[in-house]
Amino acid sequence: MAVQKKIIDKREPGRLIQTLGALVEATVHVPPLLVILGGAGCGLVYLWQESEAGAAYRIRPAVEVSQRPGVRPEAVREFQRLGAQAVGRSLLDPMLLRDLREKYRRSPWVREICTMRRVFPNQLCVEFIPREPAAQILKNGYYWMVDSGGVLLPMEGVREARAGLAVIRGELDNRPQDGQGCNDGGVQGALAALEAIRSPAVATSLPVTEVVISKPEYLDRLSQPNRSRPRLEIMTSSGLTILWGTAGDDFPGELKDGEKVALLRQLLAENRVDAARQQLDVRTRVAGISVSAVTP
Repeated sequence: MAVQKKIIDKREPGRLIQTLGALVEATVHVPPLLVILGGAGCGLVYLWQESEAGAAYRIRPAVEVSQRPGVRPEAVREFQRLGAQAVGRSLLDPMLLRDLREKYRRSPWVREICTMRRVFPNQLCVEFIPREPAAQILKNGYYWMVDSGGVLLPMEGVREARAGLAVIRGELDNRPQDGQGCNDGGVQGALAALEAIRSPAVATSLPVTEVVISKPEYLDRLSQPNRSRPRLEIMTSSGLTILWGTAGDDFPGELKDGEKVALLRQLLAENRVDAARQQLDVRTRVAGISVSAVTP
């Protein structure tokens, strides 16, 4: 029995080696075969798509853009251009949605893609959220539009402010490239303050025209060394100035944005502010109204 076991032990490795060799030899020939079969399959699909039967599934040339009021004409032209990217392609193309999603994501006018689906036999439906101007920043004598996230919209800078949009000005960093977000903490803080103050209870009585950014570094060195935090002042069309304070919600001794809005509502309700050249200080709870703080 011992001899027989030794013989079995000697033969088993040989059989294993033979099996492994056969598998290796098979795998050497499999990739070329898969390539040939895949190429043949793609060729058949292409020929079928080019035939009359496949033509019925080609996306029609009409590009329809459904939009809500207020979308910039530059954005509408971009949406039409993006829609035309799919015209003529087969709805059965497995790469169709992937290619189009990539094109839409690269567009500075597209904020988010909601859905992208095929509608047989020859339609494609794309639903997305466009970027819309939320404010305009003044830099080097030109006004540039940004959305609520601080992304610079691909529009030419103009010398005069556009009506209906608040202007963000003051100590700003260099403007970003088209479609890129502003890393300036002052711009981001100003946009957050505008978003907070645009609640119906406040916006109707306080139409904001400007947000002025300042960066007093000497105060930062006293409160938070090695950290610069922009300060904001909000101007309204009635001549009222709101001392908003530091951009952000984590500056020591100051209220958070939501608390500043609540205090602002309280001050407006209690004092019925309607006179020009007044200031409302909402930085702390001990804030109030200063009639003589602004000089003509």
